[in-house]
Amino acid sequence: MNLITFIIYALATWRLASLFADEQGPFDIFARFRYWAGERERVGTNFFAKGLICVWCVSMWVSIILVTLWILYPAFTLVMIPFALSAVACIINGLVE
Repeated sequence: MNLITFIIYALATWRLASLFADEQGPFDIFARFRYWAGERERVGTNFFAKGLICVWCVSMWVSIILVTLWILYPAFTLVMIPFALSAVACIINGLVE
């Protein structure tokens, strides 16, 4: 893995982890996924869902999946580029606000 590929995967990992842990997503897809996994506001959160509401926790699972896909299909990097670009846009937005 060269430096550019590493940076692409690092940014994509953060972006995907942020989507799963913190954001609603289009048509509330990520919020619905967290709800399906067991995240509840009033009732509490089950063990599995607790791992989905923390960017640090989710990033571990996402990184394992992405590295596995990269090992099996090196061209998978092309799929990660939009997520990496989105991550850079989010970081720049956070810096200028």
